[in-house]
Amino acid sequence: MDEKSLELLEFQAAKNRVARFASFELSRQALLDLKPLTNRRRVQQRLDESAEARRLLSLSPGFSTGHTDDIRPIVKLAAQGLVLRAEDLVAVARTLESVAATRQQIEEVCEQVPLLWSTAETLSDLRPLARDLTTGIGLSGEILDSASAELGRIRRRLISARDELVSHLESLLSSSEMHELVTDHVVTQREGRYVIPVRVEHRRAIQGIVHDVSNSGATVFIEPWSTVEHGNTLRELELAERDEIQRILADRSQALGRQKVLIDRDVTTIIEIDIAIAKARYAKEERAIEPILLDERSRKGQGTRLDLRQARHPLLGPGAVPLSLKLGDGFRVLVVTGPNTGGKTVLLKTVGLLAAMTQAGLPVPVAEGTVLPVFDQVFADIGDEQSIEQTLSTFSWHIGNIVRIVSNATDRSLVLLDEPGSATDPAEGSALARALLQHFLQCGALTLAATHYTDVKVYAHATSGLRNASLEFDPVTRQPTYRLQMGFPGVSNALATAERLGLPEDLVDTARRMMPEAERELSDLLHDLETEQQAVEALKTSLADEIAVVENLRNSLEAELARLQQEDRQAAREARDTVAREAAALHRQMREVASELKRTRNKEQLERARATLGVVQTKLRSEEMEVPAPPTEDQPPAIPDDGIRPGDIIRIRGTSTEAAVVSVSEKTFQVEVECGSVRLWLGVDSVDKIAGTTKRDEGTVSVKLRKLDREVSPELDLRGKRADEIEPALDSYFNAAAVAHLQTVRIIHGFGTGTVRNIVREYLTTHRLVRSFRPGEKDEGGDGVTIIEL
Repeated sequence: MDEKSLELLEFQAAKNRVARFASFELSRQALLDLKPLTNRRRVQQRLDESAEARRLLSLSPGFSTGHTDDIRPIVKLAAQGLVLRAEDLVAVARTLESVAATRQQIEEVCEQVPLLWSTAETLSDLRPLARDLTTGIGLSGEILDSASAELGRIRRRLISARDELVSHLESLLSSSEMHELVTDHVVTQREGRYVIPVRVEHRRAIQGIVHDVSNSGATVFIEPWSTVEHGNTLRELELAERDEIQRILADRSQALGRQKVLIDRDVTTIIEIDIAIAKARYAKEERAIEPILLDERSRKGQGTRLDLRQARHPLLGPGAVPLSLKLGDGFRVLVVTGPNTGGKTVLLKTVGLLAAMTQAGLPVPVAEGTVLPVFDQVFADIGDEQSIEQTLSTFSWHIGNIVRIVSNATDRSLVLLDEPGSATDPAEGSALARALLQHFLQCGALTLAATHYTDVKVYAHATSGLRNASLEFDPVTRQPTYRLQMGFPGVSNALATAERLGLPEDLVDTARRMMPEAERELSDLLHDLETEQQAVEALKTSLADEIAVVENLRNSLEAELARLQQEDRQAAREARDTVAREAAALHRQMREVASELKRTRNKEQLERARATLGVVQTKLRSEEMEVPAPPTEDQPPAIPDDGIRPGDIIRIRGTSTEAAVVSVSEKTFQVEVECGSVRLWLGVDSVDKIAGTTKRDEGTVSVKLRKLDREVSPELDLRGKRADEIEPALDSYFNAAAVAHLQTVRIIHGFGTGTVRNIVREYLTTHRLVRSFRPGEKDEGGDGVTIIEL
């Protein structure tokens, strides 16, 4: 990509901001060396890695690559056979531990970050080697006795020999004959040998080896002959200690050198991971994201487009005024006008820098939904450079840039022009600017141009493929707002800006009077348009706010209405279930009383039972116990009920079974029917009258049986029934099942709230046709069914 343009866009400064978040020097330098790519697949991969790193930090906020250094030069020396220092081994071990820890941290969330895991998965776990390298070595690099058994043994002997030698010399110094011979009663060392300080005039009095003389010449340091052998032994042990330490370091250096290939690969991999994490930390601080890359193939020949949403200049921080613009749908050249110091140059740099950062795989400070193409080049002619050495004027410098851009721009390029045609005669400069815009429109490059030329604004308005945009200028405060408005040109406001920057008012007024009348009229017209546009935008914002308030209120009311309706439905269900349960309980009480009436022979008990029955019947007839009866389907209609009498033909509800009425009990509201050889007592609410009284022989009961239309099913499904429908349905079903000689039946009541199940099982405990019942097994439906033996 064009290096000069990247320099003008301050791409290196942007990379510096990202590199601050790198954990170690290698990844920091790699970030500084990043270049924009032009291969869409590779750019997408870099952005995906950045997005996954942001996800990783959200899952593991404390994630870090730890204390990682570039240990490759050290490992290379070890592989070449050199013996490393202990502190080098400690540094290598620390990095190996960090590499393994990084791999482990990413593995814990590998499903959420597959791209990072595919990179981290190749990292080696060399923690055993790290432990071997540092066993017996202190944090500051000192070799401990535990480094090897031999070293420990040597050092113990060394301590013993040293103590013995020093003790012998101290005894010699403390003798009375040595009192006058020595300058100090302290054992010291010279050239690695233990000696005593002897006055120079008495040096012949002590037989031994002179190792040193004091600076004053008054003292000689003598190793007595009696301790020379002890000193030799001590020296031999010191050499043995040195050799053992060298052997330990050599062995560990060799072990490290054998892993050179793995370690080189691991360091390269950890750099890649740290780069991704640095980008994620930058994104968090700058509120940056990865934009969507435009897929040119999906555009089907519609060409490149750019859609920036709430974009901020990366070097201005979170306080920068965001801008939104689209380029490429219907127009490929955008002409930006507006006041001086209004932010036009910043706008151009923002667009170019965001494109370069994106193609380098860096997150950028934009809002979700931002779309950027992958450009083959980003060209910029921004700023004002002169070269005295090359005798280049401002105009010449700009033309040099323009020549380079015109020669290389394609339909996949981004071109940024700051004041094209400036620094020369306005008429010629305006013509040159229009010619350049026409050229880039024809070659298909996406182009942003900032200008003050009125002719260029008119040209952009009249030419298909070009569009005007302006940066706002507040007419009240006479300050730029830095907000971009698409669709119409802006006013330069040069005189207002000059006045704001301190130019005397009378001078400004004189300049305003000197302006051509047409220019003043055009300036006033654009100023009025800008004012009206701001008023319209303010009104749109106000209306949007009011619409949002109304929408929120409507949503709240709908939610409240839904809640109240749900509460009403719940209350109705609960009330209906309560009434149904009470009605079922009263029916059971009525049957119990009826049974008591049959069994009792005591007049007092008989009267008490009759009184209880009367109370129950009265309550059942009350309005509060009214529950609509379920409709019957696929059955012939019953005749109007003008009273059931002995001899009538009835049908048991819910079945096709017909039977003859034998007797009727008005007290218990039950009828005795005969079906074949079976006699049953049924509630009047569980039978329908089919035909009137039949002729019977005196003293006999005539029973008319009609062939069943269908067999009785071995199961009854009560799901969806109301509570008050359950007992009549069970009663009718058991009678039909008994007539059909069924031995085992299944009642399906489901799980639900358990209300239907409880009513069914409570009813079964008192029914005369039920021998036993149990919940279903797992393969029978579990507790959602009840199995009954009749």
